[in-house]
Amino acid sequence: MEIQIFSKEQQRAIEEKTEQLKRIREGSLKPKELASMITERRLSWLKENRHLLRNDLPLPEAAYRLLVFDHMGVDDNLLIAKCKHFCPYLEACKKVKVGTEFVCKEIGEPSIVEFMKEINPRLSFDRDYGRIRPYWAYCLEYVRLEEQE
Repeated sequence: MEIQIFSKEQQRAIEEKTEQLKRIREGSLKPKELASMITERRLSWLKENRHLLRNDLPLPEAAYRLLVFDHMGVDDNLLIAKCKHFCPYLEACKKVKVGTEFVCKEIGEPSIVEFMKEINPRLSFDRDYGRIRPYWAYCLEYVRLEEQE
């Protein structure tokens, strides 16, 4: 199960992109024309906002943050992580032949949920159990700052 939560702004962006793709499929817009429009818009934005590029981070991370968070306006309230790091439970599950979905959900996840809530009660943690190792190349995990009620 993949978690999909879209804000109104994200839904509007999806609708815009859907219309663009429909125009491409119909032939009223060429892919290269759309790519050129997007490139022109992004480079224009960069010219005005290059000063936001952080020099306290490695350049690839700074450039990515500038593109994704500053230019594209991706919400800092959701972090999606593709985890490939060393995990002793993963290795132990392989040795004992126990499913990682059970171990991660029942043993590992409760402590992560509580850890996040201790930092801030609005922080939540979730994992896509359809995309976890060793069945997938990585574990797909989400940390979200929930809206205030």
